Amino acid sequence: MNFISLLQEVNQTDLVLAKGRTKFRHQIEEEVRPHVGSVTERRAINRYRE
Repeated sequence: MNFISLLQEVNQTDLVLAKGRTKFRHQIEEEVRPHVGSVTERRAINRYRE
């Protein structure tokens, strides 16, 4: 395996991990405060954070 393909693989893994973390965090937030603000409000907040 050459250096370039190794780098690409690391980047790919990083992307997947980052996506997973974001998803997990949103999931926790939904469970912790399920009825704070409206759905639209929460969506706006989540969009702002990303």
